[in-house]
Amino acid sequence: MFFKTLKNREEVGKLLGEKLKAMNLDAAVVYGVPRGGLVCAKEISGILGAPLSAIIVRKIPHPSDEEYAIGAVAEDGDFELAPDAEMVDQEYLKKIIAEKKLEAKNRREYILFGKNPLSAEGKTAILVDGGLATGLTMMAVK
Repeated sequence: MFFKTLKNREEVGKLLGEKLKAMNLDAAVVYGVPRGGLVCAKEISGILGAPLSAIIVRKIPHPSDEEYAIGAVAEDGDFELAPDAEMVDQEYLKKIIAEKKLEAKNRREYILFGKNPLSAEGKTAILVDGGLATGLTMMAVK
């Protein structure tokens, strides 16, 4: 098996776009999860000639380690928690989920000037994230 080192997220998006184009999707909407996923999604969108939008998701950090995700919350308030989140103070969780939801709404204003995500009803939704360490951000996108 051959592995190639890719230069950047644009190159990744172009390669993925070509693979998806070969699938002959009838109608698609491409959603990127900022930051890295949006870069890839832009390339995919261009190759497919499909509309591009963003879905904003924020990581819920563990109270003692900002880098350790115990969950993720989407801009609409949907959230996903890791099993070990039940061991975290529930008041902390309520507070941080509310904060991250507001942060996601603010990021939407910044990135898309408050526009709502495009509807994927009757279409193929292509969700692109820059990486999936725990998968929680993608699970929060429903």
